[in-house]
Amino acid sequence: MHTFKKLYSRCCTQSVGGSNVTGNTGMPHKSASAWSFTLIELLVVIAIIAILAGMLLPALQQARERAKNIDCSGRLRQMGTMTRAYTNDYNDYVMSYSHYYTSRMNITGCTSNNEMAIQNSYPWVLWHLGYTQDRPSSAKTKNSIFMCPTAQNESGKTTQWLLYNGYAYGISLAWSFRTSAGEKHMWKATQVKNPSATVYAGDSRNKDNPYPNISAHYSRNNSGAFYGWHQLSANILFADGHVGAVRAGNHLFDGFYQVPPYNDREGGCFWPDK
Repeated sequence: MHTFKKLYSRCCTQSVGGSNVTGNTGMPHKSASAWSFTLIELLVVIAIIAILAGMLLPALQQARERAKNIDCSGRLRQMGTMTRAYTNDYNDYVMSYSHYYTSRMNITGCTSNNEMAIQNSYPWVLWHLGYTQDRPSSAKTKNSIFMCPTAQNESGKTTQWLLYNGYAYGISLAWSFRTSAGEKHMWKATQVKNPSATVYAGDSRNKDNPYPNISAHYSRNNSGAFYGWHQLSANILFADGHVGAVRAGNHLFDGFYQVPPYNDREGGCFWPDK
């Protein structure tokens, strides 16, 4: 009996070398030093993951912005296709930002005096005449071709709300006037002297809120202007239908564009006959 107790006591103590301990079950367990080494390994792995994430997240963000930029350019091209189709169908007249503002035409049949100018703006007119299925007042319109995806995301509003209230890509107000000092008048495509260098529409922003503005002024104003949503770069639809990126100022009215000839507010890039 005394010998059995000695053997049992030896089994319940730490083995020689201190690397294994046996309990009542006789099963070996890892020592504290072994667990400490595994924890260090885990911390190293976590640190490596954190470093890689810090390196990859900015690249992913840039890739996301590039994708939005490409999407924006594609939407402007589609918009250009629709407005050119309108020009071909309606005696060569170029679509202005609002038919009611330019020529007092109520094409959509709006009965509200307060909303007549907005509901005769180009998104409404193109939808009413059947050039697009993007109905401005429809909740089904989630991603409109008339809306820069970056601008829409920054606005915090739905596409339906923005289009219904007149916020979309801005068409230059120069297309609503015969000359800078003349009366309102719709231009004809044949009157455009240099379509590949004449600004038609593009990324814009309202002065008083972070929304895209449906009209873009060609000079300092109290409404809206072209705006660089894409890291200070604005996608511009030119009169010949091509889309180009133009470096824009980070303030709406602190210099219209930062590179010539777009900083010339009375220059040929805005007025169709220059």
